[in-house]
Amino acid sequence: MEFKDYFETTYASWLGKIIGIRLGAPIEGWEYKEILKTFGEINYYPVDYGVFAADDDSNGPLFFVKALEDDSDDPLLTKMSNTVLNYINDGHGFFWWGGDGISTEHTAYNNLKKGMIAPVSGSFSTNGEILSTQIGGQIFSDCWGYVSVGDPKLASYLSKSMASVTHDLDGIEGASFIASAISIAYSETEINVVIDKALEFVDKKSNYYSIVLEIKEFHNLYPNDYKKCLDYILQKHNYSVYGGVCPIISNTALMIMAMLYGESNFDKTMSILATAGWDTDCNLGNVGSIMGALVGLKGIDEKWINPINDLLLSSSSIGSLNIDTITNTAFEFCKLGYKLKEKAIPYEYNSFLDSDYKNFVFYFPYSTQSFKTIGNRYSETSLKVEKNKLKVIVNNGYKDNYGYIYQKTYYKPSEIYDSRYEPSFSPTIYPNETIFFSLENPENISFEACIYVKDDKGFIYNSDYLFVENNIDLIYKIDKSINIVSEYGIKIKYNLRITRSYFYISNVKVKKGYDYNIDFKNQYLEDWGLDFVEKSRITISQLVNVYGNIKIIDSKLVLNKAMVTFSDYKSSISNIEVDYEYTDDVNFLTCFSVKGNNVYQAIKITKDNVSYIIKKNSVFKEIYLGKISTNQIKINSRFTLNINVKYGNIVVSSDNRVWFKVNYNNLICDNGCCAIINNIEDELSIYNIGLKAKNGGKR
Repeated sequence: MEFKDYFETTYASWLGKIIGIRLGAPIEGWEYKEILKTFGEINYYPVDYGVFAADDDSNGPLFFVKALEDDSDDPLLTKMSNTVLNYINDGHGFFWWGGDGISTEHTAYNNLKKGMIAPVSGSFSTNGEILSTQIGGQIFSDCWGYVSVGDPKLASYLSKSMASVTHDLDGIEGASFIASAISIAYSETEINVVIDKALEFVDKKSNYYSIVLEIKEFHNLYPNDYKKCLDYILQKHNYSVYGGVCPIISNTALMIMAMLYGESNFDKTMSILATAGWDTDCNLGNVGSIMGALVGLKGIDEKWINPINDLLLSSSSIGSLNIDTITNTAFEFCKLGYKLKEKAIPYEYNSFLDSDYKNFVFYFPYSTQSFKTIGNRYSETSLKVEKNKLKVIVNNGYKDNYGYIYQKTYYKPSEIYDSRYEPSFSPTIYPNETIFFSLENPENISFEACIYVKDDKGFIYNSDYLFVENNIDLIYKIDKSINIVSEYGIKIKYNLRITRSYFYISNVKVKKGYDYNIDFKNQYLEDWGLDFVEKSRITISQLVNVYGNIKIIDSKLVLNKAMVTFSDYKSSISNIEVDYEYTDDVNFLTCFSVKGNNVYQAIKITKDNVSYIIKKNSVFKEIYLGKISTNQIKINSRFTLNINVKYGNIVVSSDNRVWFKVNYNNLICDNGCCAIINNIEDELSIYNIGLKAKNGGKR
């Protein structure tokens, strides 16, 4: 499969998944009669979400696939088991934490923490048949269809392997069916063919195989009335028949029904399935993925696509990865797919692979890279993608008025619809990084433009205005003093009244190389309100709380047996400096090149000693570096740990006095975010964290 076609089909399939999740989320768990009574038949988004929060159905595919990035010699099942522990916060976010023995994923996560790996962690002999056959086995499996490059056998193998971390029996068969169906749909045009071929990758003795055949046979008898089939499913295959919170067989019956009666039409299929009820976001996500691959971009109506605006939010333990776009993440799937097939990605996609820059490429008709406009009666603008450029349509611009085209780089609770799966963010763009915009003005309209940056308090910094004549490049280096870069973009000033015209943004990129401070007197609590079990949630700005208790007291971050992550995952750290409170019980890790909750390098500080730690999942190595001169040290005084990763210099000091200094040249300067881990229940207090990256890192 040519990369161009592979990329576009993957994008359409992933987009179909996101559409399905957004469509089904507000009616998740509803019954058919409730939906009809409230909304009628669903052929539109029932809720205008604006910015849609993170969802477990997209979290899973996006982060579970990172098992393929693990370059260790571990067996695949070990890598997949480790991935769950590496990207998921302990007890909150990512998926449903309904209780051990109630939620399949919660139970399996606890099994992994106890040292089990797949398939034991998810097996029915460990967790029981009901728990192991809930719907989660298939809802996260789309990614294995994406990375298989049209190879359903590979999709089946990978999906079954990953599903075995948390599920068993029909849970695994469902994963195989969904992943192989997506893979098959890349090269088919009729949904019934996709279903038949995908069924070849399901155990014929399984309940899953039987339910697919049963619904196919019903459709053959009554091909023109989906409601008759729905009534049959509601009577014979409702939740009470199978048990558990969300049984896979009941929902699969609805999915097969919708695909067969939807007759290879995206709108019709999604409408039937949304109206049918039960686990709507899961069902619509999987079916949207299959249908997106089947019909392609041209087969998906704009009414589903435009509200999404290419934006994808997540709730992993790595905050800077939780803000992304459908375009960029679709490319990540394709990059892994070509890696599996040992194929080279064509050179024209190099901008996606550039490790020195964060490039935002307007590749597909809806690849807006989540850019938006701020409009008013004196500056009416809109955006569309055309010719691989972002077209800024100026419907009406009054002289001496302003317009904004921008991308959000950090989200506060007030900017997101809800906190359903508890998103937490670190920024995607940082102080000291350099922003580049290329503009084209083919109609020679009279306007000036500058790059602007808005911080988390709403204060705007900007470059000088330049008159835009023909083509022009704008450049701006972000001020180091900014606490959080909340958004950036271009600000335009109309020199004349402009109507019915346009210009292009042909290129946007940001050169990596952050240099900034997280001063905890400038950080604040973020109140996310109630989650979907009515539990209040409060976080701290730009930090992700992986586990334990954290709070801000007297302008200090206080950790109690806790881990927090922060900074940019895709950059490589050069220097990190931590100001902390020295106590008798101090015992913490300053982690860098963090690639997961259990993959990092760290400098460990105790009252008396300094050591270097390398942790890669179950492999833990601690190297003693030396003793801190504790003579005359005052307890509760402010200390500074400075780690120059690039040159291996490690210094502990206070009040301009050095208490420890060593040069250790084996520190590895690699991409990854940073973290602080407090190993003990006694409180650790952090005043400030200074961070400096070298240019480059990971795409």
